[in-house]
Amino acid sequence: MATMDDLPVPFKEVELSISARHIRDRDFFSMSDPMCVLYVKKPCSDKFIEFGRTEVVRDVLDPDFVKKFKIDYFYKEKQELKFELYDNDTPSEVLSHHDRLGEVFCNLEEIVTNKSITREIRSNRRYRTTRDNGVMIISVEDVGNSNDLITLQFKAAKLDNKDRFSKSDPYLTIYRTNSDGSITIAHRTETIMDSLNPTWRPFTIPLRTLCANDLQRQIYIYCWDWDSNARDEYIGGCEITVNSGFRKDPTSSNVFKLINQSKKEKSSKYDNSGLLSLIECNIDRKYSIVDFIRSGTQIHFTVAIDFNKASMYQSAHETVLASVSGLLDYYNRTKIYRAMGFGAVLDEKGEDKDPDNAGFFLNGPSNPCCKGVEEIIESYRNQLSKTTAFGQVELVPIIKQFESFAKNHGDDDNYFVLLMLTNHQDTMATEKMQDIIIEAAELPLSMIIVGCGNDEFDKPVVKKGLKEDIAACESGKRNINDIAHFVRFEDFMDHETKVVSKDRLAVEVFKKLPDQFVYYMTDVVDTKPRYL
Repeated sequence: MATMDDLPVPFKEVELSISARHIRDRDFFSMSDPMCVLYVKKPCSDKFIEFGRTEVVRDVLDPDFVKKFKIDYFYKEKQELKFELYDNDTPSEVLSHHDRLGEVFCNLEEIVTNKSITREIRSNRRYRTTRDNGVMIISVEDVGNSNDLITLQFKAAKLDNKDRFSKSDPYLTIYRTNSDGSITIAHRTETIMDSLNPTWRPFTIPLRTLCANDLQRQIYIYCWDWDSNARDEYIGGCEITVNSGFRKDPTSSNVFKLINQSKKEKSSKYDNSGLLSLIECNIDRKYSIVDFIRSGTQIHFTVAIDFNKASMYQSAHETVLASVSGLLDYYNRTKIYRAMGFGAVLDEKGEDKDPDNAGFFLNGPSNPCCKGVEEIIESYRNQLSKTTAFGQVELVPIIKQFESFAKNHGDDDNYFVLLMLTNHQDTMATEKMQDIIIEAAELPLSMIIVGCGNDEFDKPVVKKGLKEDIAACESGKRNINDIAHFVRFEDFMDHETKVVSKDRLAVEVFKKLPDQFVYYMTDVVDTKPRYL
């Protein structure tokens, strides 16, 4: 997605990195195997919901977790977080099957403001002091606008042998330098057992994870000997940058001495503890929706509003439109939108009395477009008193008309988005609608459906296990999730104050559009931004 400076919504995507020090050892014959679980307090609620989990780090009391948490930071909101630390004891995914080591509470704003915070790990058990439970370090980096990936592969030669009865069991840890000078783990390789000349498997990670998209940022690579019953032993390390140290083809400039500073200080004859060689380096450019827009691709929006009992949901409809207006204008700089109504017919004051039609244009058939969201809302209000609702509403006619419009006008320079505001669960319940969405897999379009009523709206668009959907995945075509996105309006309302979190609602409405758009452009039609 675009940067914070570009978007008209006060949020940005950030990445959290987690480390812990001096945690409680709960294992008798070895050390703890820690894992961290992040919980986020649900908006307009006191309930914490699980956001994600790190990997399990085996036999360590000072873990640096490689897994990062990407999360949206909203400037105007207090976003409460909870981090729980567990000693992983079994392969089970059920947290109660593992030993709970403690928890940390904080809010996202203080992490972003300070770049990094250190908090005592609190426990409900008898070990309550920092000395008993350790501390957690939470740091943050802006995600930025790049999705580029880097693939690397390393090998080593003549490593120091750290084991008495066998050879070392080496692995690498790679750390990036943060903007505040601290370091954060970016990757941990697999362990190669019993080898002084290991070759590790290739790995691919986001460039932002390795160096925050800054090719001049310092990178530290450390080589360790894994031990099952004791702390891992340090073999040696080196520091480089992507620009200076990583070359696509293996050369002498891709060979680095692994230095153990402690051994170097003890002997003037010390040279190195092994040689590390980069044998593969490839940066895969991943384009963003911003790249395409700046290269001239046009995104066209059709807004369709459910007029069935619309007076009951007028406030919700207008709130959604007002919330998304900034992002609509960002993605479509012309601010011209096709605007339609459905679920009702116009009476004698209107122009269309056919209940089987595919909806009606808010400004009449001679003028299907509105200039800006303000005109959409004004035209919507004008038509409310001129319509008569009819029975069960289906979106199929609207979707068919939209797909036909996209088919007739679509090419590599134009993409179409249908934003539908619907009021009732039964609108969403037809398999026919799901089938028609699948048929649009090869068209340049996305559909965003906002459920504005009080119904549960249990997402039948993505719930159905369609054979066609599975076949689409297997054939490389887009499936329902690559085309449609469902949002429930009620999820963003505080039911006590009746206040809607407009920024969160706007971000959620457009959350999947960038990826859907880029996937279509790069994978379905195999094109790239014209001027890049």
